[in-house]
Amino acid sequence: IGLNCFLATKISYANMLGDICESSGAETEKILKAIGDDSRIGNKFFKYGFGFGGPCIPRDSRVLRAVALDTNCNFSLPQAVDEANIKHLEKQIELFQKTNKKNKPVHISSITYKSGSTIIEESQQLKFAAELAKLGYEVHINERNEVVEQVKKLYGDLFHYKKPLPTTNKKVISFCLFGESPIYLVGALENAKLAMKYYPDWECRF
Repeated sequence: IGLNCFLATKISYANMLGDICESSGAETEKILKAIGDDSRIGNKFFKYGFGFGGPCIPRDSRVLRAVALDTNCNFSLPQAVDEANIKHLEKQIELFQKTNKKNKPVHISSITYKSGSTIIEESQQLKFAAELAKLGYEVHINERNEVVEQVKKLYGDLFHYKKPLPTTNKKVISFCLFGESPIYLVGALENAKLAMKYYPDWECRF
């Protein structure tokens, strides 16, 4: 819980600073990178973008707040981080409206809480899309069927739904040989045979 809440704090701080930069015309990426380059801070989870979401971090932030109250430690930081995450979404929508007119459709390629997931719980991307649609934007969701079905249960026909465009990226399993000796080929070839059996759509490379 403590670890997840620290990540939430770091993400919220980066987004807060990013919102200030975006609103004042400062160079957001350069400023955040300069801060993250300090070894005491680090660049991981220190980028400007969507707020935190998913089934873990928002929940743990609220749990830590509850634990603090139960132990007579009335600290407001976990609650402030949660509120900052909400404020950041509001700012994202405000900034979007300034540069995007409603006569052009908005295409959003991923509305899960993080890339590659099918989970939409507490997804800031989904909340962003929903708020734009409610404001009168024509929002197109380009997502996988299993994600679209979840969204439809919550929002019905609020969005226009499209399947994502087929990717041109190949699925590749890469094997690295440790030397020129034939002994190194034995295990690699056996693994390649297994890969062809269990992952027939993938391509093996050495």
